[in-house]
Amino acid sequence: MKKKSKKITRRTFLKTGLAAGGLGVFGVPAFLHAQPKEVKIGLLAPLTGSSAYWGQSTFKIFELAAKMANEEGGIKSMGGAKIRVVVADTETKPEVAGIQAEKLVADKDILMLTGTNMSAAGMVVSQVAERSRICFITGTDMVPEITLRGFQYTYRTCALWSSLSRDMVYFARDMGEKTGTRVKRMAILCENSYSGTQVGESLAKYGKEVGFEIVDHSTYDAGTTRDFTGYISRYKKADVNFLVGHYRPQDAVLITRTTKELNFNPYASAGIAGGVVMIEFGPLLGKDSNYFLGATGITDEAKNIPALDKIIPRYKKELNVKTADPSLAGGFGVVPVLRAALEKSPTYDREAFKNAVDKVEVKAGEYNNLQIEGIKWDSHHDNVLCKSFVVQWVDNAMYAVGPEQYAVRKPVWPRPTWDKI
Repeated sequence: MKKKSKKITRRTFLKTGLAAGGLGVFGVPAFLHAQPKEVKIGLLAPLTGSSAYWGQSTFKIFELAAKMANEEGGIKSMGGAKIRVVVADTETKPEVAGIQAEKLVADKDILMLTGTNMSAAGMVVSQVAERSRICFITGTDMVPEITLRGFQYTYRTCALWSSLSRDMVYFARDMGEKTGTRVKRMAILCENSYSGTQVGESLAKYGKEVGFEIVDHSTYDAGTTRDFTGYISRYKKADVNFLVGHYRPQDAVLITRTTKELNFNPYASAGIAGGVVMIEFGPLLGKDSNYFLGATGITDEAKNIPALDKIIPRYKKELNVKTADPSLAGGFGVVPVLRAALEKSPTYDREAFKNAVDKVEVKAGEYNNLQIEGIKWDSHHDNVLCKSFVVQWVDNAMYAVGPEQYAVRKPVWPRPTWDKI
């Protein structure tokens, strides 16, 4: 007598097979039995407009971070799934960033959003992400409000403008105490962007805290100002010891040239991220950039940073640059979060990914993470471990001069006068 073969219907198969949470045979995720899909990141960046340099650099850095991750086996828990960066141009306009974010969200294969290298755009994109229930993980947007609105889907790996400003002011105070050449009078000059306003307010707060007299706190129109003579003349007349602000690259160069033309010699001139720590600042100015200070998230001339020696040579070769810019820590902070989350909780589902990101902690160097103390979220999804560098330009290179455990050179303080540069 023939045994009857048991016919498995489609309904039975779906009840016991792949429909059960995406699991295949023996409970193994289905994507391990087939060619894995790509893991797609939606990057919002200003590829055109006044911030195009930063946006283009950010895109290249994210592509490099993804490329290096893929060379190391991709997302191993997902069968070696490769990471792909899908970029959308914000045109340096917050309203365009919102439109582009909506378009990226509509691609259901995009697991998360990142960007935007423009804090005003980050404010808009984070709103789109919250409404669409997709993670927005920024490694470049520093205004506090981005994460202070109680949003559940917004995260930040980088420092806040306020912490960069604090670290620079404290550095100036400490150098004065160490050398006996103390800052007494401080001037703040920032572009009139959202970021510039935030930096100016933070500098004023911490300057007053440490006892500096705030001689001037000004903003200028970044789109139209081409002459800084009035500002620098006023600072020279007031015997300002410390000039600090936030500028775009072209403005940082103009301000520096004006200080030389007017023979203005404060103890230090400094920039909070922005133009002073961009890679073209030194080459454009030559020796005139020597001993300018900057607060930034990364520099290629530092010690005791895991993965830096591996990443910097690739970065310089593939982007054809001589010095790291701050966006490097953005791409090599966000992509490591993605990798860490997916290696522990493999998924293509946005909500499951958000739950994995909530639990992420990434050590310095792990998955090529360049956040120097690591990444761990506070209650606002800011990186509670974030720390900034103070760098100083010497002969077309930026060197870490603080914090001390990462410094490769002793800072020059006060800055020599122009006739001795």
